[in-house]
Amino acid sequence: MQKLPDATTLTPDQLIERWTVWLKETQHESHHLYSSRESFENVQRMFKSNSDLSHKGSFVLDWIWEGFKTDYLISIRREMEKGGGFLTLVNFLIELERYSEPVLTRDRYVALYDVSPITGDFLANRHFSEKRGAMCLFPRRDKSSDCISSDSIKRLRDDLQSRTKKVVQFANWFIAHRTRQKPLQLKIGEMYLAVDEIFDVYAYVYNLITAGVWAERFPVAQYNWFAPFKLVWITDTFEPFKPKKK
Repeated sequence: MQKLPDATTLTPDQLIERWTVWLKETQHESHHLYSSRESFENVQRMFKSNSDLSHKGSFVLDWIWEGFKTDYLISIRREMEKGGGFLTLVNFLIELERYSEPVLTRDRYVALYDVSPITGDFLANRHFSEKRGAMCLFPRRDKSSDCISSDSIKRLRDDLQSRTKKVVQFANWFIAHRTRQKPLQLKIGEMYLAVDEIFDVYAYVYNLITAGVWAERFPVAQYNWFAPFKLVWITDTFEPFKPKKK
């Protein structure tokens, strides 16, 4: 992945460009996680609706589950990782907190809207005013210098870390490392909720920076996802893998 330039050397316009590139890098990851969730849920439903498949191949579903769980938890852990110069959500929020007040201004946000000949910039100003952390600097010169407070970004990060703490802890202890810690009980819904929390934060900061709307969570497949499962998988030409004996 191409290294982004040092934030301390950039102008506000360059910071916006840097953050936009950063968000594009992470958007692909979000789509991957939601596509994986949809795929796993469908495979799981195939087994549940087919008694023969469930009876004879439950071990296959167990294998699929372990792969899905590992991929999902490592992805969550990666987004919540701090430091190292990596393009993670937590690092993004730390940088956003540092520069939000001079960069995320009302004037910059309103300029992103197509101004209506009827309402002018009324909607853009209203949407900015409704943002979490929208404030004015003191003493106030004019409303164009209103901005998103750095404290609101910090609280956003703190809240996210608190809500995802258990899932990240599980990923650290039982997926990324070996440990003799007593296993935590983690439900699949808790994994899904953690990704939803991460997605919601990304969607929020994406709107702050671009005034746009993040894409739908579950991308629309450009192919018939179920077609392969309607075929016979083992044909006469199939040769099973056999490990060589030493």
